[in-house]
Amino acid sequence: MRAVTARPHARGIDTVQVLDMAACHFLVRAGIDFVVRYLHGRYSVDREEVARILCSGLALMLVTPSRAPGWAPSGELGARDGQMALDWLADQSIPRGATVWLDIEGCAGPAEETASWINAWSRHVVSNGYQAGLYVGADPGGLDSEALWRLPLVTRYWRSGSRVPEPAQRGWCMQQLRPLDVMLGPIRVDHDVIEADYRGGLPSWLVRS
Repeated sequence: MRAVTARPHARGIDTVQVLDMAACHFLVRAGIDFVVRYLHGRYSVDREEVARILCSGLALMLVTPSRAPGWAPSGELGARDGQMALDWLADQSIPRGATVWLDIEGCAGPAEETASWINAWSRHVVSNGYQAGLYVGADPGGLDSEALWRLPLVTRYWRSGSRVPEPAQRGWCMQQLRPLDVMLGPIRVDHDVIEADYRGGLPSWLVRS
């Protein structure tokens, strides 16, 4: 597999569902270009599923799992989360250059601690050759538009289907579409679309070599 720049106007889905080959082929026939699956945790993708997704012709992006609402961020937690992400990426032989999305939602903040958590995670990811992206979900830990923009190592932003602040001077390179949590054939999904942000930025996804 290799990491390449994603295509503007590409249609995708994110899902917690493990995708077998039949599901992957169904998504291709339905006009889906890419899928987003989880790095680690309960709904994690594994090496075999990665291979199925890519062999079917779909591109793949990876996102961290969310936490239960009300969780408290910190720089120390961000460092642990960053190392966990790196361990998983290495174990799955994910090539450098891919965008790795950090899920921020249900966060109790305050904004300073939220930023410390994101920055610590991002340092681990970026220093090892990956691109740090941020999925901005509901209750993003007190971060407003300017605070999102000022995150020093995050260069790609994914808008959730919730009402959330837009990163100042950057905007979104991927957006989750409403309605959420819908059935696409046999698969429960959220729909997503890729567009260049205000600075021309696009995420990088994984494709078959």
